[in-house]
Formats: sequence, structure tokens, C-alpha cells
Amino acid sequence: MIGPILRRASGKARIDGKRMFNQSGSTEEPSPEALCAAVRVELEERAAGEAQLRGQLADARAELAARSAIQTRLEAAQDELRDAIEELRRLVEHEVARRAQLESAAEEAAARVVELEAELAGARRDQEAELAAARGELEAELAGARRDLAACIVSRDAANSEAQGLRCELDRLGAELAVAREESDRHGDLAEARAMLVEAHELNMRLRAAGREPADRNGDQAHGPGTDA
Repeated sequence: MIGPILRRASGKARIDGKRMFNQSGSTEEPSPEALCAAVRVELEERAAGEAQLRGQLADARAELAARSAIQTRLEAAQDELRDAIEELRRLVEHEVARRAQLESAAEEAAARVVELEAELAGARRDQEAELAAARGELEAELAGARRDLAACIVSRDAANSEAQGLRCELDRLGAELAVAREESDRHGDLAEARAMLVEAHELNMRLRAAGREPADRNGDQAHGPGTDA
């Protein structure tokens, strides 16, 4: 590489020397010292230009390496960004699916709540109807029991009154019977005494029957509701 440079420098020195010779009007050829000086100047200029080119080349290489590093980092960042976008897309799809599932579950729960509320309202209506019917039956039974109790009380009072009258009548007949016995003992009239004794016996039977009738009615009243229940 230096040989061509020297040849080009020597040729240029000759040309420069000839130019100087022509300008000065001298007919002499340039001396070797002048040629060497011209060659040195040319070499120095060429070396400075080459050093400048090498510096520019180094700068260009450094810039290219920096750009390559930046490009590598950009590609890595783009890859990370693509991965992040893909992950975000999967998360969004999962969230959309989960939200749709939750909305479906919420709709089913709301429908179930409406259904349960309707069933509860129906059960309440049925229970209220049953309670009203049972209350009506109990009130009717209670009213009937009260009427029966009032009737029993009236019958008992009537029976007691009748029994009291029969007792009075029995006492009267007993007194008459005692008088009749005394008279029969005196006069020997047994037929009238026997008739009065039969009448007293009948009154006693009627009195016992009247005493049993209220007890039987009270017993039937006591067992009646229990049997119906």
C-alpha cells in the first residue's frame, strides 16, 4: 500500500516541481530534496486523512454497535411487550369468562330467590287458610260445647228442681204414710197404707232416675268432644 502512495507522491512532486519551474521561468529540473519534501508533505497529508478516516470509521463502528445494541434492546422490549400483551389478553378473556359465569350464577340465584319467595308466599297462604279453617272449627266446637254446657246446666237445674219437688213430695208421702200407719194401727185399714207405700216407692224411683239423668248427660258431654277429636 505504501509503494503506490510513494509513486503517486513522487509523480505529484514532479508535477508540482514542473509547475514551480514553469512559473519561475527556470529551465532546471526539481532537485531530489524538493521531491523528498513534497513526498513527505504528501505522506503527512495522506496519513492525517487516513487517521481522520480511521477515526470516522471507529465512530461509525461505535455508532453501529450502539445502534445494534439499541436494536437488540428494542427487540427484547418488543418481545416482552408482546408477552405482556398476550398475558393481558389471556387475563382479559379469563376475566370475561369469569364475569359471564358470575352473571349466570347471579341470574340463577335471583330466579331461585323469586321461586322460593313464591313458594313461601304460597305456604303462608295455605298455612293461614288451614289456621283459619282450624280456628273456625274450634270456634264452632267451642260454641257447640258452650250451648251443650248451657243446656246441661238448664237440665241440671230443672232436674234439681224436680228432684227437690220429688223429695218434698216424698217427705209429704212419708208423713202421710206415718199418719196412715198410725190410723191403720188404730182402725186396721191396710189397703190404703199399702197404696200410699206403692206411691212412695214410685216417687223414690223417679227421684233416683232424675238424679242419674244429669250425671249421664254430663258424662256424655265430657266424653263427646274427646271422642270427636
